[in-house]
Amino acid sequence: MHHSSERRRRLLGVGLSVAFHGLAFWSLDRMPVSVLEPIRVATVDFEVEATKPPPDPKPPEPKEPEPPAPEEPSDQAPTQPTAYHPVTPGSPRAVANQAEPQSEQPAGPIDLGTLSASDLGAADGDGVAVGVPGTGGGGRGPLPRGNTKPKPSSKPARHAPPPAPSYVAAKDLARPPRAPGLDGTLARYYPPAARAAGISGQATVRVAIDARGTARVVGILAESYAGFGSACQRTVQGS
Repeated sequence: MHHSSERRRRLLGVGLSVAFHGLAFWSLDRMPVSVLEPIRVATVDFEVEATKPPPDPKPPEPKEPEPPAPEEPSDQAPTQPTAYHPVTPGSPRAVANQAEPQSEQPAGPIDLGTLSASDLGAADGDGVAVGVPGTGGGGRGPLPRGNTKPKPSSKPARHAPPPAPSYVAAKDLARPPRAPGLDGTLARYYPPAARAAGISGQATVRVAIDARGTARVVGILAESYAGFGSACQRTVQGS
């Protein structure tokens, strides 16, 4: 009697254990299962823009010809002296000289235009007597001085063009360019429509880096879904 009651308790314990485990498996099968999204890896391509050569300098403009210098008056060559032969009164030569009228002398000095005292070789402030050769007469006042200095050019001076922006060639870099870790920034700018639909994609953009290391997007070359190109552009500009 004692053995039968103990055996009955063991069978009851085994039955309860089987029922409990079956209930546990059944409840686990009914629980909702959460599906984790796959981790997306973004790839950003960088291209280093080649250095543009500076523009060729403009050829110098031809200079204007200088005004010709005023000609200096040439001194007259002295005449050769001739022998003096006195004329006796009553001779035919004396009678012919008396009959001939005296030659008329010029009425006034020769007009020399705008010649100045410096052009004639005189010192500043001294007057130069100008008269008709052979008459013995001459002016008694200083000539007006003309302005012989060349006039300044009225053309404005041209300034050199500003230098072109400088870029560093890829061969001159200490190490090849390497894309920085932009996964966190790219996830912040991920297109909302693509995120809601569970769509992953890629985009190719052209990036230029200047000598100071600042990156800017030149253009979007391709994108597999609308919004990925803009997300890559905002990621590069916000890095």
